[in-house]
Amino acid sequence: MGQAETFSHDNEHGRENQMLTQDLWTEIRIMRKMGKSIKKISRELMISKNTVRKVLRSELYQPYRRERCKPGLLSEFMPFLIERAPQLDYNATSLFRELKKFGYAGGYTLVKEAVRPLRETHRQLEAATARFETPPGLQAQVDWGSKKIMLGGCLTRVCIFVMVLGFSRAIYVEFTLDEKLPTLIACHEHAFAWFGGIPEEILYDNPKTIVLDRATANARINPKFEDFCLYYGYTPRLCQPYRARTKGKVESGVKYVKRSFLAGQEFPSLASANEQGLVWIREVADQRIHGTTHEQPAARFRRENLRPLTNRPPYFLQVWQMRRVATDCLVSYTRCPGDMCIRL
Repeated sequence: MGQAETFSHDNEHGRENQMLTQDLWTEIRIMRKMGKSIKKISRELMISKNTVRKVLRSELYQPYRRERCKPGLLSEFMPFLIERAPQLDYNATSLFRELKKFGYAGGYTLVKEAVRPLRETHRQLEAATARFETPPGLQAQVDWGSKKIMLGGCLTRVCIFVMVLGFSRAIYVEFTLDEKLPTLIACHEHAFAWFGGIPEEILYDNPKTIVLDRATANARINPKFEDFCLYYGYTPRLCQPYRARTKGKVESGVKYVKRSFLAGQEFPSLASANEQGLVWIREVADQRIHGTTHEQPAARFRRENLRPLTNRPPYFLQVWQMRRVATDCLVSYTRCPGDMCIRL
């Protein structure tokens, strides 16, 4: 077991020091397992090679902690600083010079530390609205939606799995009754088969089936799902708050499915909904002129350049569950009682 280290980004790529999240820590290790070099990981994630090396040396994630500077002499000037900083492009030297004129008696370092989070917040808000385009074959985005529809004469809530290829905006849609891990994996495999290939990476919005302990510093990728990703040789990417690498494409895709395909529809069965959904993709979704690319997804898909599937068998997912055996030797699994033989 490697020694725990605390991690933070440095400024090799022009970025402010900030905490290295568990998501990014896990992402680095997955990329290394896939055979990517330290230099390539550094370039793709926009972090320094030293940070990558630190992550790879340690098998235990330890959040970076920085002692917060006490406002002290600067506290009474904070309202001015908050208002003035954007006007001076968050330049700590200029702000320090102006503060001295207003009677500030502290040092430059305190001003610099106070300006840092203001600058970072501004940068994050700008990045959150930036459009992020990807080259052919690089990225897909996955998300779930849900909607109540008439299914077999009954109003039923269905889950909507959507995968969108980042370059072409080609889409795959599947309707299910749950979002559990086996279902998620099956939907991925169906999408890969539909597209005839696999992108280099897939972006997710931290769903609980993929990310464990999401709200804690111990957040990590579900080992079972990580193994699935390694099996198919792609990198799972997790949405980071206020990053340009957002999942706006797939969110738009979910809304598009609801509005263009599901609205007012009734289906005799879930299988029928999925069959009609594939026809809709082929004849409508992939043939429309996309509002951002101004091309048909089907036309751009010819340049998508996905990695071929090869002839690998479907991924085998082992599911371990605990069940209590009743006195009559029956065990309930997925609410369906079945005989269980017990050897004494």
